[in-house]
Parts: sequence; structure tokens; C-alpha cells
Amino acid sequence: MTRFFNLIATLFFPIRYFLAVISLIAFIVILYLFVFSSQYAQATYLTPSLLILLWSLILFVLCHSFYLDPQVAQTSALHSTKKLTWFGVIKRKLSFLFLWLYSLMFLILMVVSFYFTLKVWML
Repeated sequence: MTRFFNLIATLFFPIRYFLAVISLIAFIVILYLFVFSSQYAQATYLTPSLLILLWSLILFVLCHSFYLDPQVAQTSALHSTKKLTWFGVIKRKLSFLFLWLYSLMFLILMVVSFYFTLKVWML
């Protein structure tokens, strides 16, 4: 599962600054809609702005959480091939366990967000 997210993060990593700018713009639009606009404008533009903010932040966090730089991976303690002590083995297994749990939670978050997006756009 972490390899899948690593591939997606590698795909979106070059546009991470663009995702940050999109999320900032969506946040500013949301603030503007709450403060200065009418109810009709809020009803029309608030939902798409919230969805854009949600997905840009999810993809931005995915980029920075799961991107694996090949140069760093070779020197990482998680991917080293040298002989480890028993504490190092336990530390590596716990790291893989927490990374797998983080991946599972991220997958659940993406599925719920996708479901929410479909429900909103089908209305």
C-alpha cells in the first residue's frame, strides 16, 4: 500500500507548489464568500471552493508524506541492508507498522473524500 502511495506522490510531487497555491486561493475565496458575498453567491461557489481546498490539501499532504527521494532512500535506516541489532529490528518493524497504519488512514480519508465529492456533485 505504501508503494502505491509512493507512486502517486511521485506523480504529484512536481506540482506540489501549484497545489499549495490552489489551496491558498481556495481558502481566500472561502473567506471572501463568508464575509462579503450574498447567500446566492455562497450557495453557488462555496461548495466547489471547499472541495477544491479539500482535494488540493489532500494531494499536497500526500506529496510530502509519501514521496521517497531515491538518494535519501539509500541512506535511510528503514531501507538499509546492514546487520541490525535487536533494538534496530524492533525499531524498523515499528516504523513499517506505523507507516502502514498511516497509509491505511490516508486511504480511508481519500475514499471518504471521494464519496463526499460524489455525493455533493450528484445533488
